[in-house]
Amino acid sequence: MSKVSGAVAGELVGLSADEIKVVAQAYTAELQRQEAATKSADGCVPLSRKQQAQAFTRQIEVLQKKLELADQALTIKQTTFEETQARVKSLQSELSDSTTYNNRIVQETTKLDEIENSVTNKAALANLKTLVELNENLKNQETQFKFSCKKQRDELVAALRKLESGEDDEETKQLREVEQIYEQDQAKLDKLRRVLAAKNQGIMKMNREIDEIPTRAELIQYERRFVELYEQVAEKLSETRKYYAMYNTLNDSAELIKNEVSLLNAIAEGFERMIKSKNAAAPFLEQFEQILAGVRQTLEAREQDMAAEKTAVEALNMKYNALLEKQRNYFKVVKEFQDECNKNEALEDMLQQASS
Repeated sequence: MSKVSGAVAGELVGLSADEIKVVAQAYTAELQRQEAATKSADGCVPLSRKQQAQAFTRQIEVLQKKLELADQALTIKQTTFEETQARVKSLQSELSDSTTYNNRIVQETTKLDEIENSVTNKAALANLKTLVELNENLKNQETQFKFSCKKQRDELVAALRKLESGEDDEETKQLREVEQIYEQDQAKLDKLRRVLAAKNQGIMKMNREIDEIPTRAELIQYERRFVELYEQVAEKLSETRKYYAMYNTLNDSAELIKNEVSLLNAIAEGFERMIKSKNAAAPFLEQFEQILAGVRQTLEAREQDMAAEKTAVEALNMKYNALLEKQRNYFKVVKEFQDECNKNEALEDMLQQASS
């Protein structure tokens, strides 16, 4: 019986070269094994047709089993081939997209290089690069910060779980003791703060009361302002009195002039009646004498009023001179008092400096 080569088996089942070689080698090894077994059993005696038919049947069964195995392997290989082919197509599509995207990137990079090489955009691009680097640094810092925060959170969560579990180690006991001491000190501090707040309120109240009391300089300033106000009021009062006196004088003068006019009119009327009638001369003369007597009385009264006014003016002048003298003495004493106050303040400053 002739051997089946690998090429013939490949044409029959359509397997790949490596698999056909493996099947052919296995078939050849099986034939050699059977021939060796036949030779060892019969002592190189040729087989009968029946034995050859049985051996050939066994070989066919072996080949059918191997053919089934090869079919299964082929099915698996075809499935793998189809999957690989689909993956290759997908990879080719991705490669095409990547090539297109790469070409676009190259074009955009070329444009950016042209823009970057232009003189007008160098400053802006340098600023943009700086901002990009700053953005990358900030992102790195943010990542590191998040990592450190996560690490600290994990540590705190572990410490919290440990505290919740009730495990008191030496460090926890020390922390609790420190917390107790801190709470006690905090209570003392709050109490001292309340006492200090009460003291500060008292000090502020005393400062307000002290501020309400004027100092020497303020008293002197107030006194000067009051003197100036008094002088303004006195000047206004004297001016008002002058206006009243002028009004009274003019009113009296107007009344005197009216009286004088009425007298002159009465004298003129009486004189006309006297000229017209001789009997009217005696009454006219009596009336004229009465008028003269009234004028003399009025003149004497005015002279007495003038003398009294002169006396009052002389008394007021004397009083005014005395007040001027007192004012001069007052200003002199105030100046001496201010000088002594300044000396006292200078001595107090020297005393404080010496004590400090």
